[in-house]
Amino acid sequence: MMGDYIVKINATAQDGRYGEVISSFSVYSDSSTIVNMLSLTNYEFSTTGHNITFSTHSSYPDLYNFSINGFQINSGTYYDGQVFTFSIDGYEVGNHDVVVWARGLDNKECVVFGNFSVYSSTETIITIHSVDNYVYNSTGNVVNFSISTDFPEYYTINIDGVSVDEGVYFSNIPILYSIDGYNVGRYIITIWANSSDKKESITTIQFDVFSVTFLEIEIQYLQNYEFKSTGNYVLFFINSSFPDSFQFFIDGFLNGSGIYLYGGELFNFSIDGYFVGEHNVSIWANSTDEKEGLYESSFTVYSLSNTIVDIEELPDYELLIVGSFAKFSIISIYPDYYILSIDGLEVNRNDYESGVYYYVSIDGYGMGSHTLSIWAIGEDGKIGTGSGQFNVYSNSTTLIVVNQILNYEFMTTGNNINFSITSNYIGTYNVSIDGILVDSGNYTIDEIILCSSDGYSVGIHNISIFARSIDGKEAQYHTDFTVFSNSTTIVNIHGLGGFEFMSTGNYLNFSINSAYPDYYELWINGIVMFTDNYSSGNYILYSLDNYTYLLGNHTVYIWAVGKDFTVGYLQAEFNVFSNSSTIVNIHKLEGLEFMSTGNVLNFSIDSSYPDYYELWINGILVSVDNYSSGNYIIYSLDNYT
Repeated sequence: MMGDYIVKINATAQDGRYGEVISSFSVYSDSSTIVNMLSLTNYEFSTTGHNITFSTHSSYPDLYNFSINGFQINSGTYYDGQVFTFSIDGYEVGNHDVVVWARGLDNKECVVFGNFSVYSSTETIITIHSVDNYVYNSTGNVVNFSISTDFPEYYTINIDGVSVDEGVYFSNIPILYSIDGYNVGRYIITIWANSSDKKESITTIQFDVFSVTFLEIEIQYLQNYEFKSTGNYVLFFINSSFPDSFQFFIDGFLNGSGIYLYGGELFNFSIDGYFVGEHNVSIWANSTDEKEGLYESSFTVYSLSNTIVDIEELPDYELLIVGSFAKFSIISIYPDYYILSIDGLEVNRNDYESGVYYYVSIDGYGMGSHTLSIWAIGEDGKIGTGSGQFNVYSNSTTLIVVNQILNYEFMTTGNNINFSITSNYIGTYNVSIDGILVDSGNYTIDEIILCSSDGYSVGIHNISIFARSIDGKEAQYHTDFTVFSNSTTIVNIHGLGGFEFMSTGNYLNFSINSAYPDYYELWINGIVMFTDNYSSGNYILYSLDNYTYLLGNHTVYIWAVGKDFTVGYLQAEFNVFSNSSTIVNIHKLEGLEFMSTGNVLNFSIDSSYPDYYELWINGILVSVDNYSSGNYIIYSLDNYT
């Protein structure tokens, strides 16, 4: 054993002699006992896999002891350099002390101290979902809350300092606690909760018990304002025994909405940016007991500005002269845009700046007086107008100069109306013959204009020439020309005689002579039978066979006209005759015995043109039929016996 030792030796001889010696020696050790803390880390509450690791060292190993928070965890013997690993899982949140002690056989000791922390990153949160205010003596009123934590443990509920409920809870599971049965008044609910990670939370909320319900809406601030100013708002207050939601309208349009809380809330909404005029404000609110409230008011947006149009210059000018402008300005605190119209037609629309002069061209207008109007508006809706007149004038005259208009023979070509128009300005013209427009167009100054007069009928024709220059000056010219003809229209019949009744191959042969052949009409017995064009001198054949079935005289009238409207006509007759006779022969007609049979009348009829016959007995018509010349006709007389 380590330490100092005293050695004493007593000796006695036989001769009685005594001897004694005292000395000392020491037992020592050069060894040391060492504990090395190899790992010890903090960890999050309720997690696992956390260890402490240490090693012990001694030349004469003996015993060790390991404790946490004064409680022995493990002890025993060890060998030099032995490494120990022990779990430190399962400890509560906080700091924990670690002590490792070791001793060698040489009584050398070593103590190592350490600590580790168990921490939690979660929070214990109490969320109140709702609490019911209620009317005295009503039931079913609760406070609804939940507690959120990873390590739920315990909660308590106090109302006005009096404990009314406690228990364990589950995270995020709603807890409903009845608050029925309280008298009229205000009460404070205090909810406390903790968790196994030693986190605590406390929250308070109030509820009221009413004798009657109410819903209150009040506008506390609402003022009129100048157009385009900013910072204008409405401030209103809403309170209700059972608050729910509200809606805020301006001019019927939803401008804001939300929910409000019991005890009353102030709401602030901007009313900037509205146009000049009165605007209606409506605040609607409801409560969970199905009550509704409506508060209405209004505000006015006004403007102290005026919109003034000033036409500074509006000159008259000569037609077609360029470089004429209207000069004007518009004054407004809130400039917006203008519309410039001339003679009621918009010619310019643009934004403007107050007091700035603007120039708009008035070139290109026709002769006469023109009205210029300016309509302007400011952003505040204020309207200003201005108008004036300018004249476009001309010192020019318009003159039609006819160079040549000739009479001509019918159907000749190359005949023209030759004229020109003198004016300081170009323009338009038109030419009419006999009231019908035949030519029109634009003219240039002193341009020769040729208008054909070909193709007109024989006679006198009226010419009217009208010209109008772009300065509005007009000119007219009226005259005549004549279309003449030296032609005649002659009708000749080359063959027309008498025709045998029912004969065929009978024709009317005629011709028409004219320098300008056109058409003819053929009339027979006063009825127009044929109309056609003709060529001068050509024979025209028309069959008369259809008329040989009608005995007697027939009139023929031929009327013809030329393209020069010269008319010719001729009238004649032809006769349809017959040399035939119609003879009836009775071949048998005898006295008949009473009530005998087989009695007949036998007769025949001879004619070159057989048609039909009639048989009468005792004045009564008994038979009508066609016949063939010379054929016997037998008719029974038995009915008469």
